[in-house]
Amino acid sequence: MILKRTNFFFLASILFVSSSLAQNAQSTAVSETTETIQGIYGDALHVKIHRASKKEIIKALKNDWKEKNGEIESKKNEIIGNGIIIPSVNSEGLKLLAKIRDFTKLEHELLVIFQKGSETISPGSTSYNNAKAYLFELANNISKSSNISHHEIQEKKLKHLENELRDLNVRIEKDADKIKKLEKSIKKEQKKIDNVDEQKTLDQKSIELRKKAVEKVIKCREKSNNLEYDITINKENVKNKKDAIKSQKEIVENAKKDREVFE
Repeated sequence: MILKRTNFFFLASILFVSSSLAQNAQSTAVSETTETIQGIYGDALHVKIHRASKKEIIKALKNDWKEKNGEIESKKNEIIGNGIIIPSVNSEGLKLLAKIRDFTKLEHELLVIFQKGSETISPGSTSYNNAKAYLFELANNISKSSNISHHEIQEKKLKHLENELRDLNVRIEKDADKIKKLEKSIKKEQKKIDNVDEQKTLDQKSIELRKKAVEKVIKCREKSNNLEYDITINKENVKNKKDAIKSQKEIVENAKKDREVFE
């Protein structure tokens, strides 16, 4: 008898994730600040990126800057790009200094200093406003990509749970059918036993027949009892699986809402 019990800790983790990820995403917004990055202090642009990890953010920055002809250097959570061409900001090439910091469980802060030559691009200029537009689009795309991926992953998890629930119900139905067949077998063998018991005299053949019938009844009852136990356990598993599905649906719905923020 092989049983697959629903893992209580798995269900608990679903409920925990559902509650901990209930925080709604905020739309991308670029603000102005000052920061020191790689020993350079100056005006910086600040933006929050939702759900992407530091590793994912760094990878996205490197890929974008390489496409813009930049030479990239990185050290832990700081990245420097030299000779980056952003036509709306400066067609001659820029030096970008970026720093990534933890903010919340689901967000990171990205701070970027834009340098043109030896000067930091300052607020108020057209170049600065275009730099803000560039950073907004970059950060929003990173958040968008991460949230699309998260939403798709959560949908797959929901589908998997629903498939498991379907399989449990199918297993219960099959086990119930097996019990019905065993009950028929028990009645058939019990009839043989009763027929022998009604005989006034017993021969060896009748004794052997009764013995085999009794053995079959015992085996069928044992199988039936095991199947009934399996059904009891799986009915509990169905209840737990339904609870997990309900929680997962909430996670999927929240993931969908977060995804829509960046689309």
